[in-house]
Amino acid sequence: MRTLIVDGEWNLKRNYNAREIYSSNGEHCSGVFGFLENLGMILNKTLPDRVIVVWDGDMSGKLRHDTYPLYKHDHKSWDEESYVRTEEELDSEVRKKVSIGNHKRKLKNLFENLFIRQVEVEYIEGDDLIAQYVLTREPDEHILIYSRDQDYYQLIDENVSVYRPVDNIILTPKNFRKLLGYTHKNCLLYKCFKGDASDNIAGVPGVALKTLLKYFPLFADEEYDIERIIDEASTQYIKDTKKSKSKTLQNILGSRHIVNRNKKLMDLKNPFVNQEAVDEIELIRYCVLAKENGFVDRSVNDAVKEFIKEGYGRHVFNNDINLFFTPYYRISAKEKEYTKKMLES
Repeated sequence: MRTLIVDGEWNLKRNYNAREIYSSNGEHCSGVFGFLENLGMILNKTLPDRVIVVWDGDMSGKLRHDTYPLYKHDHKSWDEESYVRTEEELDSEVRKKVSIGNHKRKLKNLFENLFIRQVEVEYIEGDDLIAQYVLTREPDEHILIYSRDQDYYQLIDENVSVYRPVDNIILTPKNFRKLLGYTHKNCLLYKCFKGDASDNIAGVPGVALKTLLKYFPLFADEEYDIERIIDEASTQYIKDTKKSKSKTLQNILGSRHIVNRNKKLMDLKNPFVNQEAVDEIELIRYCVLAKENGFVDRSVNDAVKEFIKEGYGRHVFNNDINLFFTPYYRISAKEKEYTKKMLES
């Protein structure tokens, strides 16, 4: 079985911000239309058996924030006073947040009729939900993750790939080393050294990928952990006869606590999930999207009608709406086959 997992929050926001287009009803619609258009193209390229769109839950990231209070420290939902903004800036942020929320609501409603599986859990970030699904996948399941987030690289294995949208390349264990310069097995360790400024997670000063490859050439091909890094750095530091010892090596030698802290925050093979998230992932994995006795309570045609009613059709190439929804008809057929199989088993 081939499963396409889509990072919903990222794909919605990037389409929302990519262009400013309006429906024939005069409403801003780039988030909804762009997501549907983009997903349709990916479906045509990858031909999955099922699609799962994963959303960030309300207050997503709170579990990490509780563990590490500096995590996304400027998240206004956690600390209203941490923001100092003008009324104009605040009004603009609120309007944009409300607008994106409306786009998300409309997409979720459309996906219900397009046989797209969805999952969202309060407090839980989408990447943790995706990781939980990957780690508990079926033995014969091949997963493709569609996202710009490089954190997912650490989940790559023989049955898990990442679709990189910047160049439409699918990263696998076979091509990762050639394309990125190091083995996928060291993705997490590299990220721990690098840190993540967007999440306010500091890395080790002066240590980038080229630094690791310079001091540890085998990092490109062999799996490392922090202890091996420090052992090899110690050997090099002792051999360094310069009066001014390498500042970079000193930083690496003193990095154990930073790397171990970051590993706890970034390790998607140990995701931040609660029991509700575990249960929701199991539900979305095995649920059927049609009722018993062959009666389907959803229809791609209903989504098409809603699409037209909302006034999105004006942006469809050559106004061929049936062609636009062709990938979704294929997914609906696949899900109906799955429903029949499950009901017969």
